[in-house]
Amino acid sequence: MATAEEDDNIAALMGSEECSGNDPDCVNRRMMADAHLDYIYTQRHKPTKAKGSP
Repeated sequence: MATAEEDDNIAALMGSEECSGNDPDCVNRRMMADAHLDYIYTQRHKPTKAKGSP
C-alpha cells in the first residue's frame, strides 16, 4: 500500500495537483494536464462510424 508521501509524489508527477477554486492558474494547469492525457490515450483509437451513418 502506498504512503501519503508516495501518493503526493505520484500526483505531482501526473500533474494532478489539488486546486482550490480561488487559483485560476492552478485550474488551468490541471485542465491542460487532463486534456493532454486524454489526447495521448486517444491517439491509438480511430473514430468509428455509428451504424446507419453515411
